[in-house]
Amino acid sequence: MRALIVEDDLISRTLLLKVLRPYCDCDVAVNGDEATTAFMLAHNENSPYAVVFLDIVIPGKNGFEVLEYIRKFEVDNGMEERSKIIMTSALDDQNQVLNAYRKQCDSYLIKPITFEKITEACGEAGMKMSKGMTRSAFKGYQS
Repeated sequence: MRALIVEDDLISRTLLLKVLRPYCDCDVAVNGDEATTAFMLAHNENSPYAVVFLDIVIPGKNGFEVLEYIRKFEVDNGMEERSKIIMTSALDDQNQVLNAYRKQCDSYLIKPITFEKITEACGEAGMKMSKGMTRSAFKGYQS
Protein backbone atom coordinates (compact mmCIF):
# COMPACT_ATOMS: atom_id res chain seq x y z
CA MET A 1 0.00 0.00 0.00
CA ARG A 2 1.21 3.51 -0.78
CA ALA A 3 0.43 6.59 1.34
CA LEU A 4 0.88 10.32 0.89
CA ILE A 5 1.20 12.43 4.02
CA VAL A 6 0.46 16.11 3.40
CA GLU A 7 1.45 17.89 6.57
CA ASP A 8 3.50 21.04 7.22
CA ASP A 9 3.79 20.42 10.98
CA LEU A 10 6.91 18.39 11.78
CA ILE A 11 5.50 16.63 14.84
CA SER A 12 2.27 15.55 13.14
CA ARG A 13 4.19 14.45 10.05
CA THR A 14 6.64 12.46 12.19
CA LEU A 15 3.82 10.73 14.07
CA LEU A 16 2.02 9.74 10.90
CA LEU A 17 5.23 8.45 9.34
CA LYS A 18 6.17 6.48 12.46
CA VAL A 19 2.82 4.70 12.53
CA LEU A 20 2.33 4.17 8.80
CA ARG A 21 5.83 3.25 7.57
CA PRO A 22 5.68 -0.37 8.76
CA TYR A 23 2.50 -0.88 6.68
CA CYS A 24 2.84 1.53 3.74
CA ASP A 25 5.36 3.07 1.42
CA CYS A 26 5.05 6.71 2.52
CA ASP A 27 5.74 9.91 0.65
CA VAL A 28 5.54 13.38 2.19
CA ALA A 29 4.41 16.76 0.90
CA VAL A 30 4.60 19.89 3.04
CA ASN A 31 2.28 22.08 0.96
CA GLY A 32 -0.66 21.82 -1.38
CA ASP A 33 1.33 22.28 -4.57
CA GLU A 34 3.69 19.42 -3.67
CA ALA A 35 0.67 17.27 -2.80
CA THR A 36 -1.05 17.71 -6.16
CA THR A 37 2.22 17.10 -8.02
CA ALA A 38 2.96 13.96 -5.98
CA PHE A 39 -0.56 12.64 -6.57
CA MET A 40 -0.32 13.19 -10.33
CA LEU A 41 3.17 11.64 -10.55
CA ALA A 42 2.10 8.57 -8.57
CA HIS A 43 -0.75 8.04 -11.01
CA ASN A 44 1.53 8.54 -14.02
CA GLU A 45 3.95 5.94 -12.57
CA ASN A 46 1.03 3.46 -12.24
CA SER A 47 1.57 3.44 -8.49
CA PRO A 48 -1.31 5.53 -7.09
CA TYR A 49 -1.75 6.34 -3.43
CA ALA A 50 -4.15 4.11 -1.55
CA VAL A 51 -4.49 6.74 1.17
CA VAL A 52 -3.77 10.44 1.56
CA PHE A 53 -3.53 12.03 5.01
CA LEU A 54 -4.31 15.64 4.18
CA ASP A 55 -3.97 18.57 6.57
CA ILE A 56 -6.44 21.36 5.89
CA VAL A 57 -4.25 24.33 6.81
CA ILE A 58 -1.13 24.05 4.64
CA PRO A 59 0.84 26.54 2.53
CA GLY A 60 -0.13 27.05 -1.10
CA LYS A 61 -3.32 25.22 -2.04
CA ASN A 62 -5.19 24.44 1.17
CA GLY A 63 -6.37 20.93 2.02
CA PHE A 64 -9.86 21.50 0.60
CA GLU A 65 -8.38 22.64 -2.72
CA VAL A 66 -6.12 19.58 -2.80
CA LEU A 67 -9.08 17.32 -1.99
CA GLU A 68 -11.08 18.82 -4.86
CA TYR A 69 -8.09 18.45 -7.20
CA ILE A 70 -7.66 14.77 -6.28
CA ARG A 71 -11.34 13.90 -6.75
CA LYS A 72 -11.47 15.74 -10.10
CA PHE A 73 -8.23 14.08 -11.22
CA GLU A 74 -9.65 10.65 -10.38
CA VAL A 75 -12.83 11.33 -12.39
CA ASP A 76 -10.99 12.91 -15.34
CA ASN A 77 -8.58 9.97 -15.53
CA GLY A 78 -11.25 7.27 -15.18
CA MET A 79 -9.73 5.87 -12.01
CA GLU A 80 -11.90 2.97 -10.87
CA GLU A 81 -10.42 2.88 -7.37
CA ARG A 82 -10.16 6.24 -5.73
CA SER A 83 -7.73 7.05 -2.95
CA LYS A 84 -8.95 7.12 0.62
CA ILE A 85 -8.56 10.66 1.90
CA ILE A 86 -8.28 11.30 5.61
CA MET A 87 -8.41 15.00 6.42
CA THR A 88 -6.45 16.20 9.45
CA SER A 89 -6.95 19.46 11.31
CA ALA A 90 -6.36 21.13 14.64
CA LEU A 91 -9.70 22.90 14.18
CA ASP A 92 -12.66 21.08 15.70
CA ASP A 93 -15.24 23.02 13.70
CA GLN A 94 -18.41 21.14 12.75
CA ASN A 95 -18.88 23.22 9.58
CA GLN A 96 -15.35 22.40 8.47
CA VAL A 97 -15.89 18.68 9.13
CA LEU A 98 -19.15 18.70 7.15
CA ASN A 99 -17.48 20.61 4.33
CA ALA A 100 -14.72 17.98 4.14
CA TYR A 101 -17.27 15.17 3.83
CA ARG A 102 -19.23 17.14 1.22
CA LYS A 103 -16.03 17.37 -0.80
CA GLN A 104 -15.78 13.56 -0.54
CA CYS A 105 -13.17 12.88 2.10
CA ASP A 106 -13.38 9.41 3.63
CA SER A 107 -12.54 10.30 7.22
CA TYR A 108 -11.58 13.27 9.39
CA LEU A 109 -8.95 13.24 12.14
CA ILE A 110 -8.90 16.06 14.70
CA LYS A 111 -5.48 16.80 16.19
CA PRO A 112 -3.72 16.07 18.41
CA ILE A 113 -2.81 12.94 16.48
CA THR A 114 -2.83 9.75 18.51
CA PHE A 115 -2.46 6.10 17.61
CA GLU A 116 -6.14 5.53 18.41
CA LYS A 117 -7.25 8.39 16.16
CA ILE A 118 -5.18 7.11 13.24
CA THR A 119 -6.56 3.57 13.53
CA GLU A 120 -10.11 4.90 13.97
CA ALA A 121 -9.81 7.18 10.92
CA CYS A 122 -8.38 4.34 8.84
CA GLY A 123 -11.24 2.06 9.90
CA GLU A 124 -13.83 4.74 9.09
CA ALA A 125 -12.25 5.11 5.66
CA GLY A 126 -12.60 1.35 5.13
CA MET A 127 -8.91 0.55 5.38
CA LYS A 128 -7.74 -2.62 7.02
CA MET A 129 -4.51 -2.10 8.86
CA SER A 130 -2.14 -4.92 9.71
CA LYS A 131 -2.77 -6.89 12.89
CA GLY A 132 0.75 -5.99 13.95
CA MET A 133 -0.09 -2.30 14.29
CA THR A 134 0.52 -1.36 17.92
CA ARG A 135 0.66 1.65 20.21
CA SER A 136 4.41 1.23 20.57
CA ALA A 137 4.82 3.19 17.34
CA PHE A 138 3.86 6.28 19.38
CA LYS A 139 6.28 5.78 22.22
CA GLY A 140 7.92 9.12 22.99
CA TYR A 141 5.80 11.17 20.57
CA GLN A 142 2.95 13.59 21.12
CA SER A 143 1.25 15.92 18.64
